[in-house]
Amino acid sequence: METANTITLKEQLIAQEAIVNSALPEEFKQGNESMIKDLTDQEFQKKALKVGEEVENFTLTDAFGKNVSLAGLLSKGPVVLTFYRGNWCPFCNVQLAALQKHLPEFQKSNATLVAISAEKPDKSMVTVEKHKLTFPILSDYKNVVAKKFGIIFVVPEYLVATFKKFGLDLENHYENQEILLPIPSTFVIGKDFKVKYAFSSEDFTKRPEPSDIIKALQQL
Repeated sequence: METANTITLKEQLIAQEAIVNSALPEEFKQGNESMIKDLTDQEFQKKALKVGEEVENFTLTDAFGKNVSLAGLLSKGPVVLTFYRGNWCPFCNVQLAALQKHLPEFQKSNATLVAISAEKPDKSMVTVEKHKLTFPILSDYKNVVAKKFGIIFVVPEYLVATFKKFGLDLENHYENQEILLPIPSTFVIGKDFKVKYAFSSEDFTKRPEPSDIIKALQQL
């Protein structure tokens, strides 16, 4: 849990945002801001699964090519699912590192932590190696699972073009022609397949504090 002398994930993300804004061209920043506004105007996060709703079982492949099912994970205890955009996203990287740091506290509640993105398995492997992650990273090809959670949106063409202009080719990270991304979302799933905790935000710079996830697990 965070202490008075421990920097929170929110503080880390604010610091990361300052770094990103200082390093990237104004056009890049404006494109991101426009996307966030468009999603917020649509109240996109209201479409996401809510506490008390039931999750369908699914099976996805991890970075090592192994099939992992939700049912198999839940047989051991509750599951923490976090959907991230990809290894190209600095805010996702900050979050994944923070989750890894708190992994022992999740495990005290017999919980399994899993991160999911639509990136190709080789990109997931890069994420695992870069952050020395010891929890599963799953590839959700074509966002089949993320769609069921109600958190997927089509990346606007103007943003895809802007990203590519400044060296980020999203088409190289995903295998589908239409580039879909999840809004930042984290769910705690109980052994009964029901959502016990849910966080979703149209703003990709916002992520839930690990301490909030831990508290939700302790209340199960």
